[in-house]
Amino acid sequence: MADDSLQEQFDALKRQLAETQAQLTSLQNDLVARKSDVSHQLAENELLQVTLECIGDAVITTNEQGEVEFLNPVAQQLTGWSNDDARGKPLETVFVIQSEVTGLPAENPVSRCLREGHVVGLANHTILIAKDGRTFPIDDSAAPIRDHQGKVRGAVLVFRDVTERRQAEEAIRSARSRLNTTLAAGEIGTWEFDISSDRVDADQNMARIFGVSDESADGGPFSEFAAAIHPDDREEVAAKIAKALENDNSLEMSCRVINAEGETRWLIARGQVERDENGKAVRLPGVVVDITGERRAEQQLRVSESKWRLALEAAGMGAWNVDKRTNTLTSDSRFNMIYTGSPKQINLEQAYEAIHPDDRDRVRSLVARAVDRENPETYAAEYRVVHPDGSIHWVYAKGRATFEHYGSERSLISFDGTVIDITDRVQIQEKLRESETQFRQLADAISQLAWMADPDGHIYWYNDRWYQYTGTTKEDMLGWGWQSVHDENVLPKVLERWQASIKSGKPFSMSFPLRGADGVFRPFLTKIMPLLDQAGNVTRWFGTNTDISEQHELQEELRRVAAELSESDRRKDEFLATLAHELRNPLSPIKSATQLMRLIDNDPDQFRELSELIDRQVVQMVRLIDDLLDISRISLGKIELKTEACDVRSAIRSALESATPLIENLGHRLHVDIGESPLLVQGDSTRLAQILINLLNNAAKYTEQPGDIWLTAKQEGDEVVVSVRDNGIGIEEHELARVFEMFHQVKEKQQHGQSGLGIGLSLVKSLVALHKGSVEIRSEGVGHGSTFIVRLPVLVEGMETAKLPASGYEEAGNGRAVRVLVVEDARANRAILVRLLEKLGHTVEQAVNGLDGLDKVEAFRPEVILTDISMPMMNGIEMVRKIRETDQQTVIVAMSGYGQATDREVANAAGFNGYIVKPVDIRDLERVFSELLDHEAK
Repeated sequence: MADDSLQEQFDALKRQLAETQAQLTSLQNDLVARKSDVSHQLAENELLQVTLECIGDAVITTNEQGEVEFLNPVAQQLTGWSNDDARGKPLETVFVIQSEVTGLPAENPVSRCLREGHVVGLANHTILIAKDGRTFPIDDSAAPIRDHQGKVRGAVLVFRDVTERRQAEEAIRSARSRLNTTLAAGEIGTWEFDISSDRVDADQNMARIFGVSDESADGGPFSEFAAAIHPDDREEVAAKIAKALENDNSLEMSCRVINAEGETRWLIARGQVERDENGKAVRLPGVVVDITGERRAEQQLRVSESKWRLALEAAGMGAWNVDKRTNTLTSDSRFNMIYTGSPKQINLEQAYEAIHPDDRDRVRSLVARAVDRENPETYAAEYRVVHPDGSIHWVYAKGRATFEHYGSERSLISFDGTVIDITDRVQIQEKLRESETQFRQLADAISQLAWMADPDGHIYWYNDRWYQYTGTTKEDMLGWGWQSVHDENVLPKVLERWQASIKSGKPFSMSFPLRGADGVFRPFLTKIMPLLDQAGNVTRWFGTNTDISEQHELQEELRRVAAELSESDRRKDEFLATLAHELRNPLSPIKSATQLMRLIDNDPDQFRELSELIDRQVVQMVRLIDDLLDISRISLGKIELKTEACDVRSAIRSALESATPLIENLGHRLHVDIGESPLLVQGDSTRLAQILINLLNNAAKYTEQPGDIWLTAKQEGDEVVVSVRDNGIGIEEHELARVFEMFHQVKEKQQHGQSGLGIGLSLVKSLVALHKGSVEIRSEGVGHGSTFIVRLPVLVEGMETAKLPASGYEEAGNGRAVRVLVVEDARANRAILVRLLEKLGHTVEQAVNGLDGLDKVEAFRPEVILTDISMPMMNGIEMVRKIRETDQQTVIVAMSGYGQATDREVANAAGFNGYIVKPVDIRDLERVFSELLDHEAK
């Protein structure tokens, strides 16, 4: 049993060993086969690589992940990547492409090939961008690489540079376009007739000429084209085609066709029959040429020749022809009349003899150049001819030589032309030249810049003044060179307006700046007028540029003056309103005082008090009027200072006497510090006091009650400095510079309820200036008070003191009674003055005007005449002149409201002895009588 078991195990082991041996044998056979396959595959791979390296296309292979495995040399050259650098990199890094149309990145075909598993081609117009930035137009495709089981293991990308192909295609397209353009320009159509299939292939020109559709032109039957042939020509066309197909090899004919628009066109058709090996006609290609233009030109030529003959007759032109082969002249009767004054035929030599000797050689030379076979010129000449009667006529001749070509030879056939008598035109031109010369001389003489331009605006002439002003030359100004002297900011508007005038033919007018030779732009008024012919067409433009700098400056000055006048007018209105107020202020108490006097009986003290009140108010009014007169005199430069060595402190004391009552009345506190030492200046003490009174009154009126006013005076170096300071309403900074202007009213002062005429500070400034001093104002603003500082030059030791003019009259003492005639047209003034003179003890007579005064002079025999100036019937000036004709002794004194120096001069010239400015003061009257008594005593 044991042996049997062992035998079974041995047999089993043996079977397993046999099976294992069989498997090893099979495996060995597989390995041999696979080794053979690998060797074969390696051989194939080596052969493929060599092949890829040799082909002209670029090849890139990738693995299934789209990573580069291989680039052949062409691919390396186009991409700029070497095999080693590219291996293992994503294909998108090595193979960069974009759309040639949009410039956007294009989809890589390998990605799609690996994804879809089939061949993928690139879209048209794809650009490859090499590693160094170069670009190439390419065509390409990608195919999958599969193993023996059909599984995709990678992809192969094949592409090529199509630059040369693109260039070749473009050259073909360009050539075809040029050919089509040439054929279209020459109105030539091409066609090919396939006789066996009755098929006609025609180009677009042929189709257009015959008026057939594109479909018929692309292989349509012959009948489609035959239908377009003119009915009158169809039979002849059919016969000629049949003859060409039967016997002849060529076709040439002319006919008419009616195109799709119904227009009749003339054609020439030429073709060449092609036959098969049996001589049968199989094809007839050819061309057609549209000669409608030539036919119409021939018709027009015939019409033109007829019209030409008529035109020659109408224009008085003569025609001629010279046959150079026979050297003979053929001319019409008008030519003969122009040359000789007779219609009789002349020969060529006689024609030359008729030309003026001074012009003959020039004409022969021009003819010779016109008939030169190598380089002929157009013949055109103006010259003179001499008639047998000796009269000279100007003619214009124009002609052309006609040549024929015989191979390379060129032969002159004839020389033809026309001639016209231009004597009248030449004479007119001569007159025009004279006129033009005179015009240009005139244009050069005017102060404006002047120029002329062609109808299109091209300026061809400038006058001398233009070049002088701009500093340019003729070369600088050629064409549109004038733009160089324009302001570049204004030039576009000038060009726009100028072009509009050129287009419309209307005049041009505009002001703009032009740069001078000194580089300065000045404003000019430019006017351009068109010169028109009889038809209304512009023949030239004439323009002028007028310097309006002065007008501009004047306009600016006028605007400034207008503004000043407007401001002055406003100030005047304010001044008049304020003046009325200032005059009513003293008039109100005067009126009240006079009314009160009528109510008082026998109370001398009250009468005296009221009289003093009236006197003070009158003094205030007189001071107000004197200030106005002083301002007027200063503005006219007619005020005189009575200068002397004076102590400013004395003027201050005088000013304080006048200003203190107002200051105290308003409840202000006055602080004065003028020191103990003299403050000497060369000045007019009265005017200095007037300066300080104005400043003190100004401080008093514009300081809240009660306020403080400080007046100080001291010497600083070579100046005496007087300061008036207050703690009043103050002045805004922007008003400081204007407070000394005439009639100026500070707004805060008006709101404060105080006002003046606006002349006090102006008077202060003027009087200070007359003393060679200065005045300034300081203020920190509204509510901070004001300070006025007057600076006067200290009196230099040894300075000459000005002499004071003598006063008109001295204070009068008691004297005798005098006969006085009062001549005054105002009843109230006359009555008061008469009563006053009688109160002084004088004998008084009165007259109401100059005529009445003359009568009273005769009867009364006055010693003194006091007369008004402005009166009706006869004024005071006329009356005095009459009196002075016989009487030089009587003292005559004028009484007038006019106090200007010119008024006094007129009165003195008329014969007055004195001049009193109203209102009349009793002291003025007393001086008159004192002067009379002094004169009697002498």
